[in-house]
Amino acid sequence: MYRSFRVTLLLGVFSLLLAACGGQPAATDTLAPPVPPTATTAPPTAPPQPVVNAGAGGAEASNALLAALKQSQEAKTYQVDMVVLGKGDFAAELPGVDPNQEIQLFNVSGKFDGQNSQFALKGIVASLMGGDTENGIEFIVIDGQNYVRGPVPLLGATENKWYILDDSMGDIAQPPLQSDEMLASLSDENVDLSGLVKSGSEPVDGVQCDIYVGDKDATMQVLQGFDDDALPTDEADQAEVAESKFWVCEDGYFRQMQLTIEGADEANPDQTMTIKMFVKISDFGGNFNISAPADAAPLEAPSFEIPQQP
Repeated sequence: MYRSFRVTLLLGVFSLLLAACGGQPAATDTLAPPVPPTATTAPPTAPPQPVVNAGAGGAEASNALLAALKQSQEAKTYQVDMVVLGKGDFAAELPGVDPNQEIQLFNVSGKFDGQNSQFALKGIVASLMGGDTENGIEFIVIDGQNYVRGPVPLLGATENKWYILDDSMGDIAQPPLQSDEMLASLSDENVDLSGLVKSGSEPVDGVQCDIYVGDKDATMQVLQGFDDDALPTDEADQAEVAESKFWVCEDGYFRQMQLTIEGADEANPDQTMTIKMFVKISDFGGNFNISAPADAAPLEAPSFEIPQQP
């Protein structure tokens, strides 16, 4: 199993990147080996695991989550920090990666104001694009115009400066996960939240929050209703381990989500894969100053030379 997870989280994004650039790389092109995360690129620390004391569930849990999701969707400005970690056989398709080491697939941190955003992308995807492995790749989207800060060799952005992406590369400047899509998917009528149970509470950013957890069955109920484009759900029903946690806070906002899925490859049962996702949404209603970078240079989609078969 989990072949589709690989495609969605790694190769799918990379293929989307190449498609947006107008072609495929030549067979002779080489990519720098992804750099494992260091202390400077470490993901946000997930909150400590609370002691689970079975509490409110069913309709009460579902109603609390839906109310928080609705309120969070209505926020115009917010900060998003998202980390997706992976470990397992997918590493065979990535140069220089130890399949026994947990690595960052995505690490996205940014501010959002309506349709405008400014965020940094780190992890394997950024490394595949040739971006700075310490600081990641920085993007700005404002008034429908997309910008990227170089150097990003794969895009042809060779200098340490801002570039204007042409329309054919617009998708590159979109975060791997949009919080509004995630919130909308969670609150969709097809998503069953009734299996979640309140397990305790803890403060997040100084606000007390209730924690709702899902075991494998409850997590599967949630995942089976998700929009496939919002979260990694393909073949999730075959997972051997599935756990989920959701934080609903006393100010009415949905602030955090944690998802863990683990299983074996159907074709190779000895090969396992683990995906961990942690999403934090904060600074609701923040006063962000997202503006177009000065002196940005136009960047046209690079063309890749495809070798002819003899």
